[in-house]
Amino acid sequence: MSANAEMEKISDFDGKEGEPKLEVKGDRVMGGRSEGEVVTEDGVLKFSGKLSLERNGGFIIFLMKGLELDFSGKEAFVLRVKGDGRKYKVRMELEPKNPACKQFHADLETKAGEFVEVKVPFSAFRPGWGGQIMEGDAPEDLSRILKVGLILADYEQGPFSVELDWIGVE
Repeated sequence: MSANAEMEKISDFDGKEGEPKLEVKGDRVMGGRSEGEVVTEDGVLKFSGKLSLERNGGFIIFLMKGLELDFSGKEAFVLRVKGDGRKYKVRMELEPKNPACKQFHADLETKAGEFVEVKVPFSAFRPGWGGQIMEGDAPEDLSRILKVGLILADYEQGPFSVELDWIGVE
């Protein structure tokens, strides 16, 4: 699959004005020990660090924040990603009609050492918290997306690294 005219980029991480602000959050808010960082260089975002299971830890999140995006009528995220073979989740946070459910996750399989284009349909997203997918349906209202990112919560302690060339919707 290659990027097509119907695909609309959210970010290509080139550092130009208007690129989303980036943040890393994780299990440290609950006393965990996972750590990570995001670095952008030459138009590629690298999210890396170490996942720890100590002190009930086990998740780390990279987010693009300060967004106000409308994905109404869109079908999927499209990402050009190079992973380490671990299973990540795409995460989006929206302004919901039901404030109890504002985070949604969908699985993202990565291929170690090789950039691939991956499509993640919005219909695959489920409510989530701390990297865990919960019971519930895909979001119905995609008119106000506030944050988009990746989360690692595979309970495999150790180093991780994933790179994004760009992320978009179609």
